[in-house]
Amino acid sequence: MDAQARRFRVKIAFVLALLIVTVALVIGALPRNLAPSYFDFADQRRFLGIPRFMDVISNAPWAVIGVSGLLFAWRRRVGPDGPFTEAWERSACVVLFAAVLGVSIGSAYFHLAPGVGTLLWDRLPMAILLMSVFALIIGDRIGLRAGRVLFWPLMSLGIISVLHWRYTEAMGKGDFRLYLLIQLFPMLAIPLMLGLFPARYTRAGGIWLGLGCYALAKLFELGDAPVFAVTKVISGHTLKHLSAGLATLLLLRVVRLRRPVGAGVPPHHRRA
Repeated sequence: MDAQARRFRVKIAFVLALLIVTVALVIGALPRNLAPSYFDFADQRRFLGIPRFMDVISNAPWAVIGVSGLLFAWRRRVGPDGPFTEAWERSACVVLFAAVLGVSIGSAYFHLAPGVGTLLWDRLPMAILLMSVFALIIGDRIGLRAGRVLFWPLMSLGIISVLHWRYTEAMGKGDFRLYLLIQLFPMLAIPLMLGLFPARYTRAGGIWLGLGCYALAKLFELGDAPVFAVTKVISGHTLKHLSAGLATLLLLRVVRLRRPVGAGVPPHHRRA
C-alpha cells in the first residue's frame, strides 16, 4: 500500500472513530442501576458446595490460558523475526494475559456471590484485556508507533470506564455509557482495521476467528435462560464463558505463531 492510500484509509478510520465517540457523548448518560434480576442467572445449581457451579468452574480455562500466555510473553525475547518486534508489544501481551488470568479470578468471584461489588472485579480485568488487544491490533495494522503511543492511554481509559460506572452506580445513577463504549468500539474498529490495512504480522485469520467467538459469546450471554431451558444441562452464560475462553485461546495461538510478514515465513503461513 502506498503512502497516499494509507493516509486516506487512516482518515476514514479516524472519522468513523470520531463519529462513534461523538454519538456516545451526544446521547448523554445512560442511567441504569442494576436491578436484582441482572444477577439472577439461569443455572443456579450447586455442586461440591459451590453455588452456580457451572458459571464458576467455566472460568477455569481462562486461568490456564492466562498463565500460558504470561509464561510465553515473559520468556520470549524481542527481535525482528519473532512475535514481538518492539518491547512495548511484549509488555502489552504481558498485561493482556495477566488480564485474562484476572478475568478468570474476577468472574469466578462474581459468580460465587453476584452483586455490584463483585461485578467490579469481573469488569475491570475485562476492560484491560479489551484495551490491550485493541492496542496490539493498532500496532499491527495502523503502525507500531501508534500502538505504542496509545497503549497506556487505552489502558487508562478502560480502567476509568469501570471506575466511572462503579462510582455512578454507588451514586444511584448507574451510568454505563463509557464502559459500553470501550466494549463495543473495539468490536467495530478491529474488523475495520483488519479490512482497511495490510497485516504487519502473519496469522490474522486467527484474529477473525477470535472475533467470531467473542461475538458468539455475547449472543450466548443474551440467551442465558433460553439456552438453559432448551438444554437442561448448560446455560447461555456458561457457554458465554467457554466461547470467550476459546477466543482468548485463539489469541494466544496467534501471538505464539505470528511472525513479521516476509520475515522468512513459509508461504502457507502468510495469511492476511
